[in-house]
Amino acid sequence: LMVLFKHCVGNVSCIKMDECLLSGPENFVDVDECEDHMGAYLVFDTVRRVFCRSGKAHSAKRNAAPRTFGVRRKEHEEDALNSPEKSNFHSSYPHKNTRCDTGDAVRGYFNDLNFKAALGWKHNVGPTGRKILASSMSDGGLFVWDAATLNRLGSTKSCSEVKQVQMDLVAYLIESTYDIALERSKNVSASAGWERFLLEFA
Repeated sequence: LMVLFKHCVGNVSCIKMDECLLSGPENFVDVDECEDHMGAYLVFDTVRRVFCRSGKAHSAKRNAAPRTFGVRRKEHEEDALNSPEKSNFHSSYPHKNTRCDTGDAVRGYFNDLNFKAALGWKHNVGPTGRKILASSMSDGGLFVWDAATLNRLGSTKSCSEVKQVQMDLVAYLIESTYDIALERSKNVSASAGWERFLLEFA
């Protein structure tokens, strides 16, 4: 899918192991155009001209609202303004108006970041979209979901609907895939990802 949507560089033969494999930001949709979507997103530093983070927006709800791309970006903005010292991402890119001490880790400002959609779907995706994401390939889906996996997912205490858990896992998978494509030295995320499910199944 990354190749199909032209999200990868055209010729990887000259790319080193620690360099970014993603193409330019012009090949990605602005989150402004799909604020009601979920899935994985990227953050582009418009000053340094580099992708500096990947992230996911999934079904977890805050204040009874779906956690979409638009909601997740707003959360980042609030944290970059009010408590940038609590994460490597926000201390690297604090809000210009923050009154907090950001130390010497600043690489730029949150105000100069552009959030891009990597791959995603509308939060009210509907039966067709749910089938594509949460059905096995033999049933017309994009992924393989065997019985043992589905039974294990059904044991999670944080979500009663297995199909929703599956869609959460798809968001984590996409995030991890794009995270691998980032240049390591430019990636300011200190999170390993998959936190929710590591806690559930540890």
